[in-house]
Amino acid sequence: MEEWDIDIVFAPAMLRYKKKSDEVASTNNLSRWWKQNKTKIKNCFQDELKEWYIPEYKGEPYRWAEIHFTILRTNKRKMDSDSLGPSTYKWAIDLLTKQGYIVDDDQCRVIMHPTELDVPGTIETSVRMQVKLKKDLNEQ
Repeated sequence: MEEWDIDIVFAPAMLRYKKKSDEVASTNNLSRWWKQNKTKIKNCFQDELKEWYIPEYKGEPYRWAEIHFTILRTNKRKMDSDSLGPSTYKWAIDLLTKQGYIVDDDQCRVIMHPTELDVPGTIETSVRMQVKLKKDLNEQ
């Protein structure tokens, strides 16, 4: 069994409505969340990740990372694995750089796995991010 340096499950970026329930920010509703203030959504999402999952890293940053993403759904409704790409995935990877885990996010291999359905949990849609940090590309 492979060991991961980081293995977390988090809720994706959300559209926060005042009177309605929240909605996942995806490529299917891009026009709505872009108008609603992309920066506000991104900052709120990254603040939640910093507070709960990705604290500031005090060591020497890693030069390379392999990052796996899997969308987890508690229901049987399919979602394309790339649906969260322009928001959740990129912003989570950017945060690894901001928090000092990696030198630069251009040195990452990103792998998106098929969505898993009927996953137990209380959040209808969540994302598993697994990260393998390496000092250099040749490290095992």
